[in-house]
Amino acid sequence: MNNKALSTVLKHNLISKNDKIIAAVSGGADSMALILFLLDIKEAFNLSLYVCHVNHGFRGEESDNDEKFVEAFCKAHSLPFYSARFDVNSISKERSIGFEECGREIRYAFFNETAEKIGENVKIATAHTLNDNMESVILNFTRGSAQSGLSGIDIKRDNIIRPLLMCKRSEIEAYLKLKNQDFVTDKTNFDTNYTRNFVRHQIVPMLNKLNPSFDESIKNLTDIMREQQDFFKSEAKRFLKDFKGVINRNDYLALHKALRKEVLKEYLSFYDIEINKERIFKIDELIEKGDFKLSLKKDGYLILKDNKINFEILKDISVPKFENELEISLENINFNGRILNFSLISHEEFENIKKNSKILLKNCLDYDIIKGSVLRTRRDGDYISLFPRNVTKTLKKLLNEVKTTAEKRYIIPLIAKDSHILWIDGIGVDSSACVTKDTQNILFISAQKQTES
Repeated sequence: MNNKALSTVLKHNLISKNDKIIAAVSGGADSMALILFLLDIKEAFNLSLYVCHVNHGFRGEESDNDEKFVEAFCKAHSLPFYSARFDVNSISKERSIGFEECGREIRYAFFNETAEKIGENVKIATAHTLNDNMESVILNFTRGSAQSGLSGIDIKRDNIIRPLLMCKRSEIEAYLKLKNQDFVTDKTNFDTNYTRNFVRHQIVPMLNKLNPSFDESIKNLTDIMREQQDFFKSEAKRFLKDFKGVINRNDYLALHKALRKEVLKEYLSFYDIEINKERIFKIDELIEKGDFKLSLKKDGYLILKDNKINFEILKDISVPKFENELEISLENINFNGRILNFSLISHEEFENIKKNSKILLKNCLDYDIIKGSVLRTRRDGDYISLFPRNVTKTLKKLLNEVKTTAEKRYIIPLIAKDSHILWIDGIGVDSSACVTKDTQNILFISAQKQTES
């Protein structure tokens, strides 16, 4: 298993020298194999390792014992241990989502919060295996998923890495036996009322009877699907290379039908429009028929007219443009309803903010780095590498991920150098502009909502 995991790491560039890595460890066989593997390669890569454990509070004393088991392992190996407890059962009912989906959302939120505490360039390693990938593909197949679903679990996505994704569960169990490492067993993993457990214990054994190498067949399938998906994405981006908001209908219809759908996904993504199979098929069909006007979001319509496909916001949001050269002396700037003040603070004041206010910490920048920047509203092409994740994203995508409303995303205050965003009000600082021990001058931005007189 160790060699296969290392091969995956090297092939997909999952881990680099001096990385900080959080291992998501439940105490089960897969996650214990993950942390042991990371310990095996720690010295060679000079890694800083941390462990995160989520207690879902679902199995009472058993859940508590799992947490204690992982904590004891961390103490024995001198690993920083972070844990959190959540009543997933209650939270899933409050959010009106399934228990499994809710648990997944909570786990990743906790992992990312921990990553922010640790610092920048932190990766999160999860213990997904080839068996998990196989189960996901089967589930996606039954739901009628296309390439993205049949390509399985991503080996790498943003700051999340999965070193064990090419390892079979049998190989993991053999590895743990070789290491003489105990692990805990979650009894709910055998409850076939959960969809994934039903697939694992009922469906997969039957498929293995048909084909003893079924897991390898799934691996081959996902490899092919990933390659095809990458090809279609690259071709769609090439088609939209000089995209300025309008697509020529004839050029679109000249594409292969499969590529057309990928172009539509890229197009809708540009406007933060929800993508689903039914919507993509419907739009493609409408384009084939002729002129139409289709509502896709509040006051936003996809329109085909005069042989041109265009997305338009028909409501006049009346967004005032704002741009001002950044200066420390700026006071009481009314930026679309936000009152901004700028001042330099001492390292002592910064440490106090760092200790007491996570929100205010997002308003502290290295002033010498941002000299020459401007305070403005958003533009097309803006991008940011948000601290501490250090993952470069378009501003459009980031605002969509943090669920910023359509109106607010056009008036939110930004500090930028050209298209490089260095600060976003209420969201955070670019990695290049964050305060470090070497920062000479610390800029603090006070941002408050304008009070009505």
